[in-house]
Amino acid sequence: WVPTSFRCGMGSLIYQCPKTGRQVHTWFADEVSTHNDEFYETVKCQACNRLHVVHRSTGRVLGGGE
Repeated sequence: WVPTSFRCGMGSLIYQCPKTGRQVHTWFADEVSTHNDEFYETVKCQACNRLHVVHRSTGRVLGGGE
């Protein structure tokens, strides 16, 4: 669940959808910063079409039951 940064300044992340259990790939408009340990992003899940709040550094989903 490690974020990947690209040269164009976009960041990507793979997280696990808490509803379906599937791994979902998402993109961010800017790179993931490792300086802020408590930065979350709201994303629309491609697996279940719901909104999830995902930690940008770890991929942990709030309310995911982990």
